[in-house]
Amino acid sequence: MNRPAILRSLDRLLALGLPAVLAFSVACSDNRSTGSIDGSALVAEPGTIDFGYTAPNDFSTNEAIELFNNGSESVTIEEIRSTAEAFSLYQVPAIFPATVSAGQSEVISVYFSPATAGNFVGTIEIVIAGADQILTVALGGCSTSVDCEVDWDDLDLDPGDDDDSVGDDDDSVEPSGGDIEVAPGAVDFGAIAQNQAPIGDTLTIQNLGDGDLVVSDISISGTDAALFTVGGYAGGTIYADAAPVNLTLSFDPGSSDIGVKSASLVISSNDEDEATTTIPLTAEVTEDCGACAPSWTVVGATSLLDLGFDLGSLLGGAGGGLPGGGMPGGSMPGMEGPLYLQVTSGTVDVTIQNTGSGAGTINSVTEGGTLAGILPVSDSPQVSYLGGAPLTLSAGESGVIQFTVTGTGMCEMINLDSSVTFIMGTEPGDTSTLTSCLDLAGGLGGLGGGLPF
Repeated sequence: MNRPAILRSLDRLLALGLPAVLAFSVACSDNRSTGSIDGSALVAEPGTIDFGYTAPNDFSTNEAIELFNNGSESVTIEEIRSTAEAFSLYQVPAIFPATVSAGQSEVISVYFSPATAGNFVGTIEIVIAGADQILTVALGGCSTSVDCEVDWDDLDLDPGDDDDSVGDDDDSVEPSGGDIEVAPGAVDFGAIAQNQAPIGDTLTIQNLGDGDLVVSDISISGTDAALFTVGGYAGGTIYADAAPVNLTLSFDPGSSDIGVKSASLVISSNDEDEATTTIPLTAEVTEDCGACAPSWTVVGATSLLDLGFDLGSLLGGAGGGLPGGGMPGGSMPGMEGPLYLQVTSGTVDVTIQNTGSGAGTINSVTEGGTLAGILPVSDSPQVSYLGGAPLTLSAGESGVIQFTVTGTGMCEMINLDSSVTFIMGTEPGDTSTLTSCLDLAGGLGGLGGGLPF
């Protein structure tokens, strides 16, 4: 990609001070310095990428890295690789070695996909022909809470060198001896309604051998290949003992006919006894669910009815005048909830799951309110909303909304839009204690005077 002369001049000036600037801007109690190396005109911009929060098993947006040749001669890139499983290359040169002419650049991209909750750091390594060091880009991401910050202390940045000294840890190995391992061995996307939004999954490729594994082609074939998509890694060399690389798979039912759909992910490599690895892909397209509406569940919460909470009985004679108030057991249509969620004091992550058939968004979080629209609930403990909304979830997905809880009690009502209502407390669910949360007299006026509360 060509650049105007003025930008090339600016890049040359930036390259002179870039290591110091990067070291200052990303020094989070560690001493990493990335983006450029001695003896090479190739500069990585940016030198550090902080992905921030991405939920476990979800995918961040792709972040671009520009590899700009700031010198007067061509630079040859021998390999580009990720050192941590949670970070995957999405866009890289199709063929290595790749040449970047003077004043031009090569753009690559990377994304963050944590498999579990935690703090993740790693690097993208760019191996340059003739350079004694590896050009690195520092990567960080976290998946513990929506407001988590990357802890860079775990980043051990020691690029070493690529010379041929005996005993050098960075000496290359012979290009034979790669042993491919693909997991899982098959991917089933399950039942998906027609016209539902595409869903994704992750697959990893690992080199278990003593030599380099060269992945030459990744494709999808079969009767329904057009419904499946693969991305995240375009192929290249996976060195011995390198972290696995991620492939992102997706299935889009579109308006395809109802029934089981199948295809094969085909990976070609230099594995001597497994030159072609085939992974079966399946999905079942079901009848269009129409609006594919979401349905929300508070994970870990218990229905008040399961705790023996009898609203009809609590309201006594007045209950006969309420919908379902005189029904056996006090059950009321639509009164499967609200739910009760026991938590601990401090910062609390409340997990919300979309158990419906389509995607949806929870936009607002409010505290306080009334039970069944008439019974005010007192505020105890004190609960403050921290973040997480708007929360958009596809069918089957889960996400986190975060609160701060102080004090004790069982009486704080939380409303997520008009879709979900639950009572939060720090004590085990107990019907008698929950009953005392309700201001029956205030909610029913004169009727409340005849109630035993």
